[in-house]
Amino acid sequence: MSDALEALELHPVRIPMRQRFRRVDHREAVLVKGPRGWGEFSPFPDYPPEVTTRWLAAALELSCGQLPDPVRPVIPVNVTVPAIDTEAAVALVEESGATTAKVKIADREGSEDEDVERVAAVREALGPQGNLRVDVNASWDLETAIARIERLDQYDLQYVEQPVATLEDMKALRARVPVPLAADELVRQSPHPLRVIEEGAADVLILKVQPMGGVSRSRSSSPRRWRPRSASTVVCWRRRLSRTSPMPVAWARCHSSKGTPRSIPWSRSTACSRSDALSPTPIYWSDGGRSVIEVPRCSASCAPPPRS
Repeated sequence: MSDALEALELHPVRIPMRQRFRRVDHREAVLVKGPRGWGEFSPFPDYPPEVTTRWLAAALELSCGQLPDPVRPVIPVNVTVPAIDTEAAVALVEESGATTAKVKIADREGSEDEDVERVAAVREALGPQGNLRVDVNASWDLETAIARIERLDQYDLQYVEQPVATLEDMKALRARVPVPLAADELVRQSPHPLRVIEEGAADVLILKVQPMGGVSRSRSSSPRRWRPRSASTVVCWRRRLSRTSPMPVAWARCHSSKGTPRSIPWSRSTACSRSDALSPTPIYWSDGGRSVIEVPRCSASCAPPPRS
C-alpha cells in the first residue's frame, strides 16, 4: 500500500452548483488518481476529522484497492430535489426522467408551507405510480416530526429520511407515524452503524460509500439477516412495507452481491447537481424513457451496450 500511496496524483477541484444544495453553492473535492483508477475525496466542510477519514478511506479504496466485479450493467436512479421553488422542482424531476424522487425539506426555519408545496408539486410530476421520498437531515424535534409527517402523509411517501437526530426520538417517532423511517446520519456518523436497526428505530438503513469508508466497509456493515428491499445512495433495507412497493438492493456503482434483482432507484449523487460535474470514470446518463446510470469498471461480460 505504501508504494501505491507514493504513486497517487491529487487533483483539487472546486465546482459551482446548478442549485444550492445543503446550504452550499460550490463543492470542493480532491480527485485521487492511483494504480487502480480514480477516487474522490469530497466531505462537506463542516465534517469533523473522525468523519472525513472515512471519506479518505473510500477514495483510497477506489484508487488503490480492489472492488468486486459488478453484476449488472445498468441501474435506474432517483432524482434529488434540493430546497428550490416548485417550478424549478418540477422541471428538475421532468428533466431527469426518473420515476423516484427524493425531496430535501426543512432546509431552514419556517419553511413548512414551502416544503409541502414542493412535495406536492413533485408528487404531481411523478404521478401516482412514482416513488416519493423526503429527506429532513435530522432537522426536526419529535413533536414537530409527528405533525409534519402527518401533514405530508397525503402524498404517499415511500419513506422519510432522518427526520430527527437521536436514536431515542427515531424509535419513539416510528411508533407514532404510519410512514416508514430511514436512518442516514445515525448510520454514517455512528461507530455502531447497525444499532439503529437493533433498537428498532428505523425501517430503512442507508449506507453511503464515502461516509461509510468504502464499498467493502459498506458491505460488511449490512445487516445480513434483513432481506434487501430498496436502495438509496448505496443500499437500504426495509422491514415495514406499508403502502410501499419492494425494490431490490444495489451496491455503489452496482458492485453488488450476486443474485439480487436488476432494477432499483439509486440516488443521484451530489455531483449530478453540479454545473460541470467531473467524473474520471465513464458514468453517464442515458435516456430510454427512464433515468439510468451505465456502470463503469465492467468486464467484457457485463459491459453496457453501446450507445446508438
